[in-house]
Amino acid sequence: MLARVRWMAFCATIVLALAPFRPAWAQSENSTDHTITVTGEADVHAEPDMATVTVGVTSVASTADEAMGTVSQQLAAVIAGAKALGIESRDIQTTGLSLQPVYRQRGPNDDTPPQIQAYRASNNVSIIVRDLSMASSVLDSAINNGANVIGGISFGLSDTDAWRRQALTLATQNARAKAEAIAVAEGVRLGELLSVTEQSTTVPIPRTYAAFGAAPMAAQPSTPVEAGEMTVHATVRVSYRI
Repeated sequence: MLARVRWMAFCATIVLALAPFRPAWAQSENSTDHTITVTGEADVHAEPDMATVTVGVTSVASTADEAMGTVSQQLAAVIAGAKALGIESRDIQTTGLSLQPVYRQRGPNDDTPPQIQAYRASNNVSIIVRDLSMASSVLDSAINNGANVIGGISFGLSDTDAWRRQALTLATQNARAKAEAIAVAEGVRLGELLSVTEQSTTVPIPRTYAAFGAAPMAAQPSTPVEAGEMTVHATVRVSYRI
């Protein structure tokens, strides 16, 4: 009986010794270490569909009440004109209100105390124009109704999420095309999708096309307004099994 046990143990040792050797790389043959990782990018060009017009009124008078009264009266006419064009109250916002003394200029040897000779009042509002075809009319109306400062006009996108999603879709497709090209070049088959990561999505901020300055005369032709286009950029990182 003891001899039979020893013989079985000896046979088992021979079987183990003759078993084929499996290298470490073969053991991880189906692991996720065999991947293709690429970066996909895409630009989506969008036409702005909204504008923000900034206008204001400034006035200098001998008293603070007179300066503020003139500004308030003229700005009320500016706002009324915008509303008459269909601009809603929620799209009109005060962006700056100030009242400052204007001091008498003194000579180099004048040691007299500073003297107030007038007051300068100003008030500015931003007007959101949701119909770009009305942007020029809103500017002209403001000038005709007493605005003597033009703060500029900026263009933007009302629904940035929709453009962002479109850019991400195209970036993902771009990544897939890159991965397929690499797989073909290496003579391998592109396998299942392992991961997708959004690296960045850039939505342009509204662009301002003018700086604060004196308003043109009301007799001038209608103010030309060109919106141009804006670019939304997306970048994704994608990994596939091979």
